[in-house]
Amino acid sequence: MTRSMLRKDQDGAATAVMVVFLLVVVSFALAVAMTMAASDATDSAYERDAIEALSLGESGMERAIRRLADGTPCTSLAEGAIAFGARGSFTVVGGYTTDFDGLPLAADLCRIRTQGTVSDSSTTRTIESIVKFTTVTRGFAVGENGKALQWDGSSWNSVNTGTGRYLMGVFCDMADDCWAVGDEGKIIHWDGSSWSSTSSGTTRMFRGVACQPVAPFYCFAVGDNGTIRRWNGTSWSSISSGTNRDLRDVTCPSTVCYSVGSNGNIRRYDGSSWSNDHSGTGITLRAIECITETDCWAVGSETSNNFRFVRRTSSWSTVSVSSSNSTDLEGVACITSSDCWAVGKNKNSTFAFLHWDGWSWSYQPLSGGEENLNDISCLANGECWAVGKAGKIFYLNGTWNSQASGTNDPLESVHIPTVQARLLNWREIVP
Repeated sequence: MTRSMLRKDQDGAATAVMVVFLLVVVSFALAVAMTMAASDATDSAYERDAIEALSLGESGMERAIRRLADGTPCTSLAEGAIAFGARGSFTVVGGYTTDFDGLPLAADLCRIRTQGTVSDSSTTRTIESIVKFTTVTRGFAVGENGKALQWDGSSWNSVNTGTGRYLMGVFCDMADDCWAVGDEGKIIHWDGSSWSSTSSGTTRMFRGVACQPVAPFYCFAVGDNGTIRRWNGTSWSSISSGTNRDLRDVTCPSTVCYSVGSNGNIRRYDGSSWSNDHSGTGITLRAIECITETDCWAVGSETSNNFRFVRRTSSWSTVSVSSSNSTDLEGVACITSSDCWAVGKNKNSTFAFLHWDGWSWSYQPLSGGEENLNDISCLANGECWAVGKAGKIFYLNGTWNSQASGTNDPLESVHIPTVQARLLNWREIVP
């Protein structure tokens, strides 16, 4: 064998070794990449299930808080697993009269523990909350000249608000935590003993205010020219509505909120921003009520002898009720998804009341008055209050009857909170 031939054989062997080495390296890299991809996919699935389990636990907490507010004793809140959504369930483990450290709680406090479980992966997360509750039924009606009337469970009493501005909307999370909004950007707060003014940063008129359930530190005030202000527990700040149309009312069935206004405008807040929710109508919408995120009613201006509603299930659709007495509807409230009331402007010397029975709306007028009705609020037990011009107040407890208000000032808004409970603190129990 010559030296040149030997060199060629050595070069060929070296090349073969290098090729094999590169193939091994590439195969190893591919294996590592596939392992990492599988690991990332597993991590992503785990994170998704963990988030969903926490959401299920929060749904269980919301249910327990509502049962507590409706009169279920703290120590009787425990419930077995309840299916919720497509992939999981929540369990109310129990209610306790001690705090996170095992120390006794005050009589109006309860520690609640819930679990959320994603069925197909058995991912479980457990949370606890300290909740304040009350069985006292109190709320406010507000109106012209800064008027505020407080319902104390048996009668209406005037309370000084410290302002002469026209108040257009009121919302009470609890008896000692209410917001009222109105003319010239006015926002005032009730702390259980007095009203005080807070800065809104605008002179636009506010027409509605609402807070997210069991989270009163997240609230929205809505008004003219698409103005929205958000309360974060400390101050009010501007948030874009995405429209310059006037907004007339707002409601928050969960962390999701809806606002309605002129030209059929409906805005939806998804937890981070507001966007158009496409009502499918061009009428002015004056009020909205939601039982859940996908069970809402909005009411508005009459057209061609028809009371006009829009309803949200998976999307919004228009509902018309034909009547020679049709008029603009100003307020709507629901006791359950099959028991709602709407009120509106006076026509032919009758007070306009309409009732939803789960199948259809029926016109149920009351005769004997010329005043418009502007708003309505209902409790889970079936009690309702409707307010209107000249200080008019009606009360429903089986039948509608007039209540003394002690004022002739127009009343624009009323809210008696159904859920008299507030989440004060929470933690996650980590195994």
